[in-house]
Amino acid sequence: MAQDQQPTLQNQKTPTAQQHKQYIITKILVAFVALLHVFFLILEMFLWTTPFGRQISGFPEAFAQMTQVLAANQGLYNGFLAMGLIWSIFSKQFYFELQLFFLGCIVIAGIFGAATGSIAILGIQAAPALVVLHVVLLERFLLPFLKKRWALRREQRMAKIGDENSNMSLLSSTDTQGVEYQQYNVQQEAII
Repeated sequence: MAQDQQPTLQNQKTPTAQQHKQYIITKILVAFVALLHVFFLILEMFLWTTPFGRQISGFPEAFAQMTQVLAANQGLYNGFLAMGLIWSIFSKQFYFELQLFFLGCIVIAGIFGAATGSIAILGIQAAPALVVLHVVLLERFLLPFLKKRWALRREQRMAKIGDENSNMSLLSSTDTQGVEYQQYNVQQEAII
């Protein structure tokens, strides 16, 4: 295969600097979900058996001791999810796909956790990710559509104003004190 025929990542569309600024709210929301999962990592890997960890989880000390290794494993997975979301924030290419994948994983994990464990996981883990996932999808698909619509409407309004201005003629007149005034004479069209 020739050098110029090899597929490269440079051939992919990358967002412009303006688009990156435009997506700042989404990046902040994704960062919030990532920080939430960094907190889960710290809680489950390092604080699980401490009084603070037991207070958050609601488990007695004996149960926390027995499940410490399992909690650390879950914490590590939460860390992977957080790192994936952080990667998506700083990625110049495929950030949408990364956000979609990692937020989707979090939603699925939260639903599974609620079904097999505590229903509270649904609100703590799945709900924030689901809300941000909707924002990501709206930004990707609805916002460009709305921008095109708004631009089209603006063009139509400007064209209408241009048509109205073509029906006007500028008249100059002088008042009794010699001051020149200009006014528009609007030609009315008959509407049948």
